Amino acid sequence: MPALQLAGIRQFLGGTCYIVFFLTKGFPLPKKKEWVIILVLSFLNFLLSNGLTTWGVKFISAGLNFFESGYWFCYWLWRGMYYFL
Repeated sequence: MPALQLAGIRQFLGGTCYIVFFLTKGFPLPKKKEWVIILVLSFLNFLLSNGLTTWGVKFISAGLNFFESGYWFCYWLWRGMYYFL
């Protein structure tokens, strides 16, 4: 299975679980005006961030990919917690 197809299926299933969870909790769906923002952010997150990371693993090792994606997220999360505490 191609990597981008697998990433797309994973994102679709995750989003479906997310929507089902919040609908069962009684939250309403977003309004039409909010969908534009959601679609733009989804495009930027899925296609640019996750898509390029998934595609880039073909050219670099998995250990280097850790620093490219996982490490920086943890670093900025830690830095943000340190800043706000």
